[in-house]
Amino acid sequence: MAPLPLGLAITLALAQAPPRPDPAALKARVARGLPLVRQMASDAAVVSAVVAQDARRQSLEDVKRLDREWTATRGTSELIRKHLDSPCARALRALAAKEPAVVEAFAMDDQGALVCTLAKTTDYWQGDEAKWQRSFASGRGAEFVDDPQFDESAQSYCIQVSVPVKDGGRVVGAITVGFDLDRLDAKPQAKQAP
Repeated sequence: MAPLPLGLAITLALAQAPPRPDPAALKARVARGLPLVRQMASDAAVVSAVVAQDARRQSLEDVKRLDREWTATRGTSELIRKHLDSPCARALRALAAKEPAVVEAFAMDDQGALVCTLAKTTDYWQGDEAKWQRSFASGRGAEFVDDPQFDESAQSYCIQVSVPVKDGGRVVGAITVGFDLDRLDAKPQAKQAP
């Protein structure tokens, strides 16, 4: 069988993906998840971990070295376990358990370096990405909602919402939470007794 012309292949692929979410519906869905993201960003364990990492003043060269180590690691390592098993990660995990639509959550310091995460992220350094740049906002802080992306493995649209992490009034880092938009529409289910 001959390969399909590129234009036809793209058309067929787009026809198989669900339509992009309606902007008005998307805004309503994100509004439903935003209070949880803010709660995660203000959790004492998260704020404390971000402040502690900021105080270590890692050089950008060290952050990028850790990023190379992180991305080269298949499976887990001491570096990855440290970010998955910390009090900060446990706090995120407990809060994420309240919302079945959460597919990822991670906190970053004032350079965009990872502080803690629910699962291994693609990279350690987020400082070159809009999620950190727009939410940390050079220390001013801002809420940032990224464009929805279709996740092939989940066969659904996911969206990342990022907000600043503050210690008092000072912006010390940022947090990003990813939501499965289909599940964000669903009503939370009551946990059943064992």
